[in-house]
Amino acid sequence: MRAISEAHVSTEGTANRPLRPRRGPSAGTHGPGPRLWRGVLSRPSPQSFPGRWGAVGGLWALGLLLIGATPPTVGPAALEAQFNDANSLKDAEACGEALPLYAQVTAEAASPLWAAAHYNAGVCCEELGDPVGARMHYTSILDAGAAIGASLRADSAFRRALLDVVEAQAGAETRADLRLARRLTGEPLGRALVDLQRARLLAAGGQLRAAARELERAALRIERLGPRDGPRDRRGRSLDWYRAEAAVLRGDLLSAFSARISLGLRAPRPVASRLRERADGVAVAQAHYLEATAFGASPWA
Repeated sequence: MRAISEAHVSTEGTANRPLRPRRGPSAGTHGPGPRLWRGVLSRPSPQSFPGRWGAVGGLWALGLLLIGATPPTVGPAALEAQFNDANSLKDAEACGEALPLYAQVTAEAASPLWAAAHYNAGVCCEELGDPVGARMHYTSILDAGAAIGASLRADSAFRRALLDVVEAQAGAETRADLRLARRLTGEPLGRALVDLQRARLLAAGGQLRAAARELERAALRIERLGPRDGPRDRRGRSLDWYRAEAAVLRGDLLSAFSARISLGLRAPRPVASRLRERADGVAVAQAHYLEATAFGASPWA
């Protein structure tokens, strides 16, 4: 079983915003393939008998060499240098230039940097608005199974699930990814963030009461982690980002609950009382939206 390093994994990214699909992480980054050999241009065609058969013999010998040849491998030091260069480009918001370097590292399946390069390439694809490419990289890590460390697998499952949540395309795989992320996550903040996304997923599916229960558990854990200037997540975000997200979700849930209050004339209660109840729910939802703006955390503000 290969040993996979989780060192140098850069976890910042923007999975919280809607993403636009593109062709893929390597589209247009590698250039055209090698040109075909066309013969000796200095000689007229057709060439003389010895010239023709000499060329054929040369090609035949070259073919034998290629059949027995193995692809050249990049040394560990060179791979680590490429990986570090890719990370520097990524941190400098030059993900388009970083992706080809990550691709060179992920091509070496036995490298201890293989999984970390896939993860960082996935984050880069998110930055470039390519959820399809991001999913491909996260899936490569998850398909490798237990050979990858628990932390990196948890992050990959979480980010793959979040791609579905923000695109409102969540399904059985999304729920399974969130369960896996929560099981593999050892830190309280990580578990709270998974629960927050599970609440969003339940709300999107119309399970409002279950979403409200999950949301309050997650919000309570986040509040217990410290004051506004307290600990930050590994992407450098303050806890206010997640407090604002929870406030927005509370507002969405209250708006959805209020919309379910029937205003039909056949309902048992008078229409006026139901109107007041709906208005009260909308007012409380508005208060939660205003609370989110007070945190000043984009895009929730």
